[in-house]
Amino acid sequence: VGGYGNSTSATYASVVGGTLNSNAALYGFLGGGQNCSIAAGADHSVIVGGNDNDITSTGDDNAIGGGNGNSITGTSQSATITGGYNNSVDSVASFIGGGSNNSVGDGSFLSGVGAVVVGGDSNTNDAYFGFLGGGEWCSIAAGAQHSVIVGGNRNNITSTGDDNVIGGGNANQISGTATSATIPGGASNVASGDYSQ
Repeated sequence: VGGYGNSTSATYASVVGGTLNSNAALYGFLGGGQNCSIAAGADHSVIVGGNDNDITSTGDDNAIGGGNGNSITGTSQSATITGGYNNSVDSVASFIGGGSNNSVGDGSFLSGVGAVVVGGDSNTNDAYFGFLGGGEWCSIAAGAQHSVIVGGNRNNITSTGDDNVIGGGNANQISGTATSATIPGGASNVASGDYSQ
């Protein structure tokens, strides 16, 4: 333990420096920063630094690379947030690359498992192995497994079908039970039929 006001309370837990950090995870590592914490049960988890980053998950092997106000919660396991601001993960084997106010998973069964948000602002990906490249205010619903939004603004996949793609643009939507529907771009387009484009 180094720095100021830091604490460890688990076997092989470490806090390298910073201020007011706490680590209660078995083999947990907290690299520094300020007001960061790793909870008991989040064994083998890592926070490299930043401010107000927290791993409260009861799952193992989670990591936050830095940034501010990022959190890994619920039963998340093997989840990663590389940085950014106010990003959150509540899922298994999921990834947020940065940006701000992005989220993966809602804690329900299979929500966000293996899901990715590369960056952007205020994006949500709850799809099993879904991919959201960036943009702003885009979302992929939990039922839309393996679906992709490359980017854009206010693009949404609300379909309960799988394998849908929105390439970009603005306010595009794939809805209903559509499976394998595609919207390459443009604005205010809606696809709701299987294999539609």
